[in-house]
Amino acid sequence: MPRLARDAPFDTSPWTHCCGKYTAPEKQNHMPERERLPAERKAINARLTIMAGSDEFEYDLTVGYYPDGRIAEIFIRTQDPAAAVYDALACTISIALQHGSPFDSIRKHLEFQGNAGPSGMACDEAAWKSKVSSPLDMIAKWVGDHQQLGGEDA
Repeated sequence: MPRLARDAPFDTSPWTHCCGKYTAPEKQNHMPERERLPAERKAINARLTIMAGSDEFEYDLTVGYYPDGRIAEIFIRTQDPAAAVYDALACTISIALQHGSPFDSIRKHLEFQGNAGPSGMACDEAAWKSKVSSPLDMIAKWVGDHQQLGGEDA
């Protein structure tokens, strides 16, 4: 048994030898494959409003679904100064969903995120209402409450 790494036999190195050159071992990609969306899919649009004191903050939300009813993508549009951040967040969530992340695990990290924007009562055009600590909290709660609406019997 070699006592030092330099004394180890040649074949125990993570590097391989080919024609007198050393090459790095191939990287293994453990990323699950992206599940592509069909060209036409069900989606729900909602205008969500946070009423914080006398101010109202509006967010347009679109949630797209796979044919089996799972959430596939999210789009967020707003006049909020942080609109680019919400757009990037929605894109990141969509990519995670399309690579197999369950929405519930994403939802846990978005809910109750205080100090990330206005807080107060949130509502949509329908009867949905909830007390929220931030726009992220509102989006997580609304999407979570409408999670299975994209299925065949919706």
